[in-house]
Amino acid sequence: GICVHAVFSADGQSLVTPVSNVSIEEFTVQNFSGPGIVVAGVNGFRAVRDVTAHNGAGGMWVGMVSNLSLLYNRSSGNGSDGFSVNESPSSNAVITGNIANDNLASGILFGDALGGRIALNSVYGNCSGIVVASVANPSASPSGDVSIQLNQVTANNRMCPDLSTVGGAPAYGGVGIGLVGARNTIVA
Repeated sequence: GICVHAVFSADGQSLVTPVSNVSIEEFTVQNFSGPGIVVAGVNGFRAVRDVTAHNGAGGMWVGMVSNLSLLYNRSSGNGSDGFSVNESPSSNAVITGNIANDNLASGILFGDALGGRIALNSVYGNCSGIVVASVANPSASPSGDVSIQLNQVTANNRMCPDLSTVGGAPAYGGVGIGLVGARNTIVA
């Protein structure tokens, strides 16, 4: 699909030169074998009114970002999370007005990320609706400092496959809002 990323070290373990102030607006990205939109190492990222649908992996994967805005996007029928924010200890995220449905994982995953607001989203038909989780070691990669408010989270009853043999999650489904190792998080 679409990929935006910073310059990383040769071993891929550290960020050398971040990218700043990127906006992807009003694109439709569908039917790719991997994720629809991938963003890594960006300070100041906005996605507005984009559609990611029927991609083999997730709809939108965002990692190592700060000052993030996901506004009025739609992610449906993807092979993993609809919207995934990862490894972002200073995300300062605003995730508002999005629709995530029928994805084969979470509608919105906020993993190993800190700071922001997840509000006024509609999330349904996924394996889980909205998840805030410390995926790695919680003391090394905390997640949370986020408010989850005024979302419509319904019927997230899909059953996700067992990926524990390849380092992923065991089979799961039927989760509305999940907090796993999340700190300072408000659900209202």
